[in-house]
Amino acid sequence: MENTHSKFIHYAQAIKFKKQVKHVLGNNELFLQVTDEKTAPSVILDGQEYKLLQFHFHSPSEHLLENEQYALEIHFLHQSANSELSVVSLLFTLDKHNEAMQLVIDLVRNDREDDETLIAPANLLLPEKLSAFRYNGSLTAPPYSENVKWVVFSTTSTISPAQLEAMRKLNLLNTSRDEEDIKNRTLSAATHGSK
Repeated sequence: MENTHSKFIHYAQAIKFKKQVKHVLGNNELFLQVTDEKTAPSVILDGQEYKLLQFHFHSPSEHLLENEQYALEIHFLHQSANSELSVVSLLFTLDKHNEAMQLVIDLVRNDREDDETLIAPANLLLPEKLSAFRYNGSLTAPPYSENVKWVVFSTTSTISPAQLEAMRKLNLLNTSRDEEDIKNRTLSAATHGSK
């Protein structure tokens, strides 16, 4: 398995996000949209910069590690200047309370659509051990666009059962695509630069 490099830029800074709802095939999907593209953090993959657009959640997880499905998966959707897409993903086990996730829950709990909250993506996303794998795949929701660069952390984070239930009641958990065969996709180990 080859080793590739990625670097997270400004992920440790608090960025303004706003909740949005999109209607997809009869379902309302909720996500948190970056409100100022100029301050949006980036991930650099293979020398190309991808700016963060939004993040959202799936439960149960859409990726499996060692054939194990997790309680929750977060997707951070990025786009390059030439409209190519990249998604950075983290899986969550049910365990300890997650302070960063509570900011998201509190934002969504407030029904005012114009509300914005400062959230540092690194607090939600980047585990201490930056172990991950990369592959080229597709979006997991319509239009299922191909040629998406995926970074999936093999190190997991935690969320409490009460927090997951709160997210469920707030309709923050989007549906999950069924498990797909790996087909002829190539997995690569990924190393990471500083936050």
